[in-house]
Amino acid sequence: MSTAECVTVEVRSASIRARIAHRVLGTATRPLLPIAVLVAVAKPARLARLLLVPVSTRLDPLAMVLRPARGTRTRPRRFDTFRAEWVWHNDIAGPDDPAGGAIIYSHGGGFIGAGLNTHRRHVARLSRETGLPVLNLDYRQLPHHVTASQADVMTAYRYVLDAGFPPDRVFLAGDSAGGGLSLATALNARDAGLPMPAGVIGISAWVDLNLTAALAEPNAYRDPLLLGHWLAVPGFSFAHNGTFDPHWSAVDREFTGMPPVFLQVGATEALLSDNERIARRCAAAGIECRLQIWECGIHDFQLAADVLPDARVAMREIGLFVHSHTPTR
Repeated sequence: MSTAECVTVEVRSASIRARIAHRVLGTATRPLLPIAVLVAVAKPARLARLLLVPVSTRLDPLAMVLRPARGTRTRPRRFDTFRAEWVWHNDIAGPDDPAGGAIIYSHGGGFIGAGLNTHRRHVARLSRETGLPVLNLDYRQLPHHVTASQADVMTAYRYVLDAGFPPDRVFLAGDSAGGGLSLATALNARDAGLPMPAGVIGISAWVDLNLTAALAEPNAYRDPLLLGHWLAVPGFSFAHNGTFDPHWSAVDREFTGMPPVFLQVGATEALLSDNERIARRCAAAGIECRLQIWECGIHDFQLAADVLPDARVAMREIGLFVHSHTPTR
């Protein structure tokens, strides 16, 4: 497959409601830009350890009030180093039918926040759109290193394969930090000689912990929700003596042998360049990649599917990707 054939870039127009949300959030966050810049040039690792991690760990318990849609079923699953839960809808086969397939989902939150509660409603919608049960992961975050996060997602992938789920019916998916983890897990599975999943789905995927390209982008100052400089806090917390191992970031790795990749990102997101570079990695390796760039798409806008029509369309697009890459039974 040629480069021109394997990578598709689509620009999706915005609804009026999405344009309003983008404008309102942009106006609200603009005064925070000087603070974000100061954070990036200060001591972000120390700030994360002393302030952001203790505060952000309170976020997921508070999100217990976000109930999933009626008909959603859950089942907890405990691993040695992290928690997880199966999420599926009454209308579909649950995890007791491994032949049907599954999605392994890694939440976002910049490695410092979010968890099972913040993403349960979103994951339940993902299950309905795809017709697959979803293993929602509460992987280790800061103060643990990103390699611990990657190890947890890899553990979940091995568990699903060992449970009898066919790899050609298993998808790795995630938003923001979780999108980067999903891509890294597919790469790690390839390097370990494991079967490849059917596909990888990244929502506003953060794939470059070094941030060099993201901070050089105009979108670092235009993103209405996630100013690029904020990423320096978790990002530089992983550095060893100020340096990064390229193996930590999916964008720095070679993509030969990877499964199809589906990416969604906002046109003014600070992470736009991350996703564009993943598409180029796929092109160089001849890997199928579909990149959707959503006009006025706020970071992780898919999680607002209850109120944003664009998010509902985006979730349906994810469902179509899964269906089109799942073999018939």
